[in-house]
Amino acid sequence: MNIINLYLAFLKNLLLLLLAVLIIGCSSGPKDDEVIKAIYNQYFSPQNAGLQLLLNIQILSTDSPQKQGDTKLFPVNAKINFIQGALEMGYTGQGPGKYAQEYEVEVIRVLMFYKDNNGNWKISGFHDTNRKEFEKVWRPGTQSMKNFYKDKIILNTDNFEK
Repeated sequence: MNIINLYLAFLKNLLLLLLAVLIIGCSSGPKDDEVIKAIYNQYFSPQNAGLQLLLNIQILSTDSPQKQGDTKLFPVNAKINFIQGALEMGYTGQGPGKYAQEYEVEVIRVLMFYKDNNGNWKISGFHDTNRKEFEKVWRPGTQSMKNFYKDKIILNTDNFEK
């Protein structure tokens, strides 16, 4: 009877140890809202956007983490819609004044996330798996991008500044 009790106690401790190792080893990746905020801050915030205006971000999936050196990277697949400036200005004959040429882009992007020393999610890199560019649009130079495309903007980024 004692041997059976010792064996059961050993199995119980072994299972607890395995459970603890499993919990510690399974780091969870970034949440959807953390992903969206990190993408906005790194690529579309007023300081970083340049001639781009973010319309929407949709998180498609999160893949298994990968180890790169001492860093654990979490791949996230996201569909990003934005307006890209075409660096072309001109007169179109559609009215007085200059017009800026822009086009809408829809991209499926795999972004690699990691946690920095402060526990914040950062993007170490990305690659595009699919990219569509839509018809170019001439925007009057007197109107801001945000105002001109306000009906297309789905994602509210007002509270996203770092």
